[in-house]
Amino acid sequence: MLLHFLFSDPNVAYKFHVWKPVGDSIIAYLNNIKRTNEIDPYNLSMENFGDDEKWKSPLYVGIHFFDIMISSALHKNLQWHMWVYYFPIFIEKILKNDSLTVDAINSSNEFKTRYHYIINEIIYVLTRNIRAVLEISEQKNTKLESIGPKHENGNIPKSCMIALEQCLFRIGSHETIYSGVYKNATTATFSLYFDLCQGKETKKYAQTLKLILEKNIDPQKSKTHTNRLVEAFESFDKTPYKDEHVKEFRKWLNEKTK
Repeated sequence: MLLHFLFSDPNVAYKFHVWKPVGDSIIAYLNNIKRTNEIDPYNLSMENFGDDEKWKSPLYVGIHFFDIMISSALHKNLQWHMWVYYFPIFIEKILKNDSLTVDAINSSNEFKTRYHYIINEIIYVLTRNIRAVLEISEQKNTKLESIGPKHENGNIPKSCMIALEQCLFRIGSHETIYSGVYKNATTATFSLYFDLCQGKETKKYAQTLKLILEKNIDPQKSKTHTNRLVEAFESFDKTPYKDEHVKEFRKWLNEKTK
């Protein structure tokens, strides 16, 4: 009933700024988790977390709340970013807590820990709401005012692009993060970029994403992130995509990482 009240008309969620109590609670939860737990439960291996157990997690439920809120606002043409910019803060807090346990290291699961699963969920929420422009590019809240990294608060997909880049930079710059986490995040991002290149109306979104990614591609600024991004692109499966788009992206990436 509460979700229906807030999101059947997303203007209600906007009016009450519902992102703030939820977002601030997630931040406080991540800040406090090590002080209240001898062993951080999110650094444990997945086990059954990806099934029913995740619904007992305040962190996962909070992320899912943001997912519903942002998707509802997007598809009902609300012109506000719904504070998708909480996601990079969540990522930053998660990375501060991230530490592989022995059982997680030995796990054969795709996601070594529950934190890794949550990170993947955040990237999925962001890329999915950007990818929506492939179907709803004519809405007011998906119309680009400009191609480039400039904020457009009324454009939800562009706001998600900016948040996505901030998340990628934090993950890629984190020295001890499990390599599979960054690989999954960049694979989702590269796939998104090349899919946007395919559409006549969405090419400008592909260009915008590339220019947003450019912000932190700089060996002098973050050698770790830049090197990891290049390595991730070289190992990324480019087979499904047009050769001209792949060559153009590689040329651009090489120029930016010299």
